[in-house]
Amino acid sequence: GKMAVGSHRGKPAICHIGDNGNVSWEYLPTPATIATPRGHVIATTPDGSCMVGTVTNNSMDFDGGYQEHPVMWKNGKLVELPNIPTGRFGYKLSRLIDISADGNVIIGGLHYIYPAEIQHYVYYVNEQKAEIIGTDQFFSTGSTVTTACMSTSGEWIAGKARLITPIEGSQFPDEQIIPYRYNTRTKEFTPYTT
Repeated sequence: GKMAVGSHRGKPAICHIGDNGNVSWEYLPTPATIATPRGHVIATTPDGSCMVGTVTNNSMDFDGGYQEHPVMWKNGKLVELPNIPTGRFGYKLSRLIDISADGNVIIGGLHYIYPAEIQHYVYYVNEQKAEIIGTDQFFSTGSTVTTACMSTSGEWIAGKARLITPIEGSQFPDEQIIPYRYNTRTKEFTPYTT
């Protein structure tokens, strides 16, 4: 490839690599509502036309100051993402971590700075809606989906989940790290416990 994505000097950027090996950086726009933005591109489509990531407000004040904002760029321009989850528990902590090859299915994560509270979601760009990966029954014991990665087609998501199972007569539950898969078309969530 002739490009790479990530950040340069703390800002979301594309690194262009010339035929002669010279490198140039192209900074991507950030939301105007963030005064001192920092951030990075986390994933891109194979053709490089769509990218997703996170932009922060450059504050390390976790009591309301630090925020992570999910962002998508298409052909170098910011894309509005109506109805995308922005956080939990009163904190704005949401980032985008993967995108399908056609740019229509995105994986996002809420509360990455608190591992026990991570929650992953799927955002459907064309439908402008999001769905949490998992089921109410799975989450009812405190279980969480801890990692998520997607097939190129955007149909399958797989990763690890933290399964918490109460133990009768004990104040301490059983905790296991298990694999799971999620079908974005049928919305079927399958945790593999055995």
